[in-house]
Amino acid sequence: MDERSMAEMAADSKATGMAVLIILIGWAIAGFVGAVVAINPFTFLASLVFGALFGVVGLYGVVGLFIWTGILHILARIFGGVGDYIGLFRTLGVGSVLQWLMFLALVPFFGAIIQTAIAIWSLVIAVVAVKVVHKLPTGKSAAVVIIPTVILLILVLAMMMAIFALVGLSIFAALQGQTVPMPGLA
Repeated sequence: MDERSMAEMAADSKATGMAVLIILIGWAIAGFVGAVVAINPFTFLASLVFGALFGVVGLYGVVGLFIWTGILHILARIFGGVGDYIGLFRTLGVGSVLQWLMFLALVPFFGAIIQTAIAIWSLVIAVVAVKVVHKLPTGKSAAVVIIPTVILLILVLAMMMAIFALVGLSIFAALQGQTVPMPGLA
């Protein structure tokens, strides 16, 4: 998408439905890919039904984009942006059409490369969308997108470290013949 197309998309009130439809289709594909990747003879059917259900409904995708758009919109305003929330939502939603290529993640070895390329390109689209909708310079638009992305990555890494620490403690305790109390599980 070029900047002119993004500006037209942001201003087009009919594009909201198209953005939501693109997200729903993307999540349907993600649900299918998730189910296929999780193939296990014992859980395949459950994975397929669960993945397809949430993929088709797309609730997570739509809600996630509403939240992500809100975060970017607030940061863009802090950086001096003048655009509106719904215009940014439309542009990011239509820009997420790249998610339709996620089925390529099923290709051995190249799947991870393709997923990484899609993730990076999605961030580039977000930077351009913020730039166009909020009329910010490229540097500020990049900061608006990079700041929450880095914070999210740090939070995910911290959660992964906590999970690995708990698993490690459980294994160590099991080797010692003890149990480790898990918070929230009694």
